Amino acid sequence: MIESSAITIARAAIPADFKAAADLTRTYFAALRTYSRDADAMVDAYLGNHDVEAELADLGGHFAPPNGACLLAASTEQPLGVVMLSRKAATHCEMNRMYVFERARGTGLGRKLCYAILEEARTMGFRRMTLETMPFLTAAISLYRSVGFTPYHGSDARFVNLQMTL
Repeated sequence: MIESSAITIARAAIPADFKAAADLTRTYFAALRTYSRDADAMVDAYLGNHDVEAELADLGGHFAPPNGACLLAASTEQPLGVVMLSRKAATHCEMNRMYVFERARGTGLGRKLCYAILEEARTMGFRRMTLETMPFLTAAISLYRSVGFTPYHGSDARFVNLQMTL
């Protein structure tokens, strides 16, 4: 197991950081597909609603200030997790694609990434954060609820929609 104290979280800043974030995101979507046959359909629905490949091709344009942020977690230069936020309105942002590699689960890294992106959002002046997740990601939903996210009715009922006042 990876020691929690050996993990750092930093804002993506250079092309290599954004490439690592894109690679982690692709791994995330591939991992989601393994949950069940329903999961595969949910991933297809999500990808159909979002132009993920275009975002991954230009993460610095989509997920860097002033329009967003991308945080990478690593241990001795090895990427372990990612979380992003994107601007939705002047004071509203959305948490995007939080993912922790399986080998880093159980270290508290998911919670640390969640708190780090919340702080990043506050620093950037956002007052509300929303997120959309898949209903079979019960551990993630529990984490989000435990840090203060509450349900709301989003535009696509197939997904779990959560929000938090910052």
